[in-house]
Amino acid sequence: MAATAPDECLPLMERAMFNPVLAAWFDVPGYFEWCLQADHRRVVDRYLYHRTQLQLMQGDHPHRRWVLKAPLHGFFLRAVAQVY
Repeated sequence: MAATAPDECLPLMERAMFNPVLAAWFDVPGYFEWCLQADHRRVVDRYLYHRTQLQLMQGDHPHRRWVLKAPLHGFFLRAVAQVY
């Protein structure tokens, strides 16, 4: 990982305490299902925090665009579309 190189944005979701991938890394029974069944408003809140983090990182480069790249987003397209 490098500061100016492409990378997945999953760590941003980890800061929001919402990342189903954690279920693959740690022994947390039921966590993946909990994420998938989370109330839509809760998921939107997590993506609002995700967007805020991207905005903070983009502060010095306001005209650059982000490409969100993580398999996680496929599970929550409705929330992604609502926030972005």
